[in-house]
Amino acid sequence: MPQRTEIFPVTRHLIAPAIGIWGTREPKQRWLKPMLRADELACQLFSETEAGADLAAVRTRAVRHGDGWVLDGHKVWTSGARVSTWGVAVCRTDPDVPKHAGITVFLVRMDAPGVTVRPIRQMTGGESFNEVYLDGVVVPDADRLGPVGQGWKVTLSVLAAERLDSGTLGLDNADRALELARRCPAGEVQRDLAADLYIRTLVQRIIGLRITAALEAGSAPGAEASVGKLYATETMARGMANATVLERV
Repeated sequence: MPQRTEIFPVTRHLIAPAIGIWGTREPKQRWLKPMLRADELACQLFSETEAGADLAAVRTRAVRHGDGWVLDGHKVWTSGARVSTWGVAVCRTDPDVPKHAGITVFLVRMDAPGVTVRPIRQMTGGESFNEVYLDGVVVPDADRLGPVGQGWKVTLSVLAAERLDSGTLGLDNADRALELARRCPAGEVQRDLAADLYIRTLVQRIIGLRITAALEAGSAPGAEASVGKLYATETMARGMANATVLERV
């Protein structure tokens, strides 16, 4: 079992919390337990080639049809699409309002008629990413996550959880460097490096606790989620560099 294959944290740390925030009682009972147990896996149908980095510019359309919706569009860079039971799709439901206001989020069965998954071969030879085509996919309204037109807020909940998950990066490296510092006859420079790293990991964990508290309170974290991800990146780099220095002592 890989220690950190991406599909498990995406399901349990990103999508399940969003369902906990935006789902009503029935969706929570239906989805949360299977996802937290990893009996059912989920992927993010977010990115599109036409939208680039502007997620609110999605073109995948969801049109009302009877008691459900019909989805048409193309998603790309979707990790885990081939093994997922569900895909969380960000769709345009109202093209006549400002782009952030015309979005709705749906949970789509990845084996539903009209869903096609195509692996993207990377230059490394791997195929961890996929593109997903939605061609007339019928989704019942019961599989909508959050109110119609409020999909941008739902999306931000997923992204905030993603930044929280990313905010744990580097802690293993930092803990390893600190353990080396405890065992090594370090000089003044090495002690300063270890002290700096200890303070950074403490701050990083506090940022993570703030984000977790916001999610548990049922609200989407603000800028602290982005700050936590940026801070974690620097901690990871410093942890590796400091560990290298300490190993040479």
